[in-house]
Amino acid sequence: MRLSSFPGIRGPCASLRRIDENSAKGVRGLLRVASGAGMSAFLRAGDLPAHLEVGEASIDVYFDSDPFDLGRATLLDWVMQSAQATTAYFGRFPVTHARVRLLPSGGGRVSNGVSFGEPGAPCQVTVGQHVTQADLDDDWVLTHEMIHFGFPSVEERHHWIEEGIATYVEPIARAQVGRLTTERVSREMVDGMPQALPATGDQG
Repeated sequence: MRLSSFPGIRGPCASLRRIDENSAKGVRGLLRVASGAGMSAFLRAGDLPAHLEVGEASIDVYFDSDPFDLGRATLLDWVMQSAQATTAYFGRFPVTHARVRLLPSGGGRVSNGVSFGEPGAPCQVTVGQHVTQADLDDDWVLTHEMIHFGFPSVEERHHWIEEGIATYVEPIARAQVGRLTTERVSREMVDGMPQALPATGDQG
């Protein structure tokens, strides 16, 4: 979810987006908004990123540390697959340059993602140190964040469309590159979309 900054301009948002994996069923997560969050701490002076190229776009991947059971090559392949899914849907990667930081956490799985609306399309994703290949293969968080790069910021009262687009597009993009079956995409949409219907008292 994003706060409006430059409506109508395609590219990274002007706010902070957060995904809570525990609420990811159905509509695949509720994103919370935090305004005024800068990226001054995103990169440290000593960071040396791994560089990936997706078509004419580039992605710099930063590792906060190296506690992961899986090697860097496996995690970089996951980042690339997420970028390829995003590219498959849009026809090209939505921005010319992006930065992804992988933050370690205890346990396994990919737990949350945050994107910042600053130059360079920076985002960070929390990854469990014991994350498995199966966890990465099933992950939707990073693709969801990358999909956000391709939608303009809108007024705050219209945030639903930003999250709605990312939620709708992400599984389709992953299916386009063979990371999800069309049957699973259809089943999850049928199960999840009713959760987005207005409740009593909703004003749109």
